Amino acid sequence: MEQITDALYISICQGLFESHKIIYSFLICVSIQKNAGLITEDEYNLLVVGPGAYDKSKQLNYANLSDLNDFITGQ
Repeated sequence: MEQITDALYISICQGLFESHKIIYSFLICVSIQKNAGLITEDEYNLLVVGPGAYDKSKQLNYANLSDLNDFITGQ
């Protein structure tokens, strides 16, 4: 499994800009730790999504398109 991960990482990094390689490396590392049970789902979401969007109670309901339209127009 380690050889597959290394081969994929090298292949994908060849197509990335330098500034994106560190983000890709971070996401791979965090995903491996999550799958190994070293971090919880909540910790994973906090690391990947960030604290601003983590509280789902404050997010708009995008299923209702009028909410989305109000958000875009600032109403």
